[in-house]
Amino acid sequence: MIVTTYNNVTSPQGTMKEIPWPDLAEMLQQHRTRPHKDGPLWSPVRLDPANPSRANSNVRGLFALVGDVDDHTPPDEFSAPLVADGIEFVIHSTYSYTPGKWKYRIACPFTREVSPEEWEQVWTGFVILYGGGHIDPQCKDKSRPFYWPSVPPKEARDGDWEPWSEYHHGKPLDPDVLKAVVPPPPPRAPRREVQMPQAGDRPTPAVIVDRVRALYENQGRNACGLQIACQLRDNGYSRDEAEATLLDYQQGVEMAGGHPYTMQEALHSVKMAYTRSAREPWESKKIEVVEKPKSAKATWSDVIRAKPWGTARDLMAKNIRPLEWVVPGIIPEGLTLVGGRPKQGKSYGTYGIGLAVALGGMAFGKIPVPQGDVLYLALEDGERRLQDRMRTLLQGGPVPEAFDYATSWSKVAANGSLTPENTPECLSDIEWWLNEHPKARLVIIDTLSRVQRPSKNNGGNSYQEDYEGMTPFQRIAVDRRVGLMVITHTRKPATNKSNSDFLDEIMGTTGITGSADTILGLKKTAPQQLSLMVRGRDVDEQELAIEWCPHTSQWTLLGSVSEVRRSDEQKACIQVLRNADGPLHYRAVAARMGKSDKAGVAAIQTLLWRLSQGGSVVMAGEGFYSAVKGVDHG
Repeated sequence: MIVTTYNNVTSPQGTMKEIPWPDLAEMLQQHRTRPHKDGPLWSPVRLDPANPSRANSNVRGLFALVGDVDDHTPPDEFSAPLVADGIEFVIHSTYSYTPGKWKYRIACPFTREVSPEEWEQVWTGFVILYGGGHIDPQCKDKSRPFYWPSVPPKEARDGDWEPWSEYHHGKPLDPDVLKAVVPPPPPRAPRREVQMPQAGDRPTPAVIVDRVRALYENQGRNACGLQIACQLRDNGYSRDEAEATLLDYQQGVEMAGGHPYTMQEALHSVKMAYTRSAREPWESKKIEVVEKPKSAKATWSDVIRAKPWGTARDLMAKNIRPLEWVVPGIIPEGLTLVGGRPKQGKSYGTYGIGLAVALGGMAFGKIPVPQGDVLYLALEDGERRLQDRMRTLLQGGPVPEAFDYATSWSKVAANGSLTPENTPECLSDIEWWLNEHPKARLVIIDTLSRVQRPSKNNGGNSYQEDYEGMTPFQRIAVDRRVGLMVITHTRKPATNKSNSDFLDEIMGTTGITGSADTILGLKKTAPQQLSLMVRGRDVDEQELAIEWCPHTSQWTLLGSVSEVRRSDEQKACIQVLRNADGPLHYRAVAARMGKSDKAGVAAIQTLLWRLSQGGSVVMAGEGFYSAVKGVDHG
């Protein structure tokens, strides 16, 4: 079979090799000790020889099904159907495995090469026959690479355990058998064409205006004007005819007095209506109109009798698409706010994420991401700086085709006002780009202040203004199922750090953070190291440690902050013993590490005992420990 290998997670191009399955199976049973989750990777795919970069569009064939099981399902339970069918596979623990929290990888060879067009059916068939629903769905990505088996050093493991692997001999997976169990998709309903009314059958513009006014005028002139324009459009009137009708309506409103309705607003109503496709006019929908006394005014609820609520049964019966991820486990679809102090690498980091998505590569140095189109609005940079940064981030790799950029962009309309006719507007231009890119996955705005327009309502509610200003960004991201990352700055942290929340440091009111689906907060913890705090509606709250590499200008994920701190504390503990003239009592070790309180001393006592069980230190009497001679723990 063909196997594509990569030197590390930043390698954009792979090397294709022919490795017999028995040899690959043997390699998958050998764990290497690594201080971090990194190193070379492999993927059972054949890439386009002319462009062997890591992208789904370059995959020409697949030779095995590989999947990660991270939901703690016991391996015997998961593999039982495979064993019962006599399927050949290798299963091994992954770097994140700990006893009781099962995390492992399984690899099953195919009887023949599977084409990219077949892959969807083959994957679905495996899920149906062998309970593949336990597998991380991100493994379905055709070009996804996998780390070779590895394990943390003994002193970094949580407990005394060893990595494991098993090789089950049998028959390879037959792609044709897997495809045969997949039911055919239901036939698509024929698209119903909207029949535009003929000139003799449609109501006149005057009749349309009267009908809409009876239903909408109590909701405001703008709502009424937009509905008039939509009905003119749906009844086959041209845009010029709609503009003439709306201007007549606008003049009538001005003559009647009351709330003003300007010519600019009337033309904007026509623009909004005619940028969307025509729908069936009211005449074709057979809308039931409720007769009311002449003194009563008809409202929209009187015309269309549709419940604005649903039942729990209706909700559970709906087939809702699962959540899409930009960066699995960290950045889902929707509005993501990225906050941090100036010059902390926000722009570099998000730039790197955008390039990773455009290439279908690795984000944070080790997380495979699905490939998609990216728009990067670098509004604080020029093209020279953008080019220099891209050259640094790509490290000689291929330039992504699915990456668009801009160094200037229109602003958002100020709250409470409409954008003038023929004037660009931030969200409209983003929608324009999304319409041009059906495979869009990520839009990055660097920074928020460059697209915001100052509010004219100085005496208004600041929270409400911030919330309403951010809501359109959130809505467009949710409706179009893309990630929209907006970079902003944070203010100086509060003096009382024990009670401070990183959300309070985001510039602006809580209306900005309250409108976001996900919030990423950056805080410097050490030279070249940052803490990435993650909080959101669809993501687990977590605090991650990332490292900034000045040579590649990329963020690299080190793990959770608690894990990294524990590792640093272990090194510090061993170093204290190495610097001592002889064995030290655990209380003396704690004192030299600056831990004098009862809880701190107890933690050092437990840590030293665990290190002695792993062989990193030696117990030299009751409560006394010394470092292992001749071993470098640096």
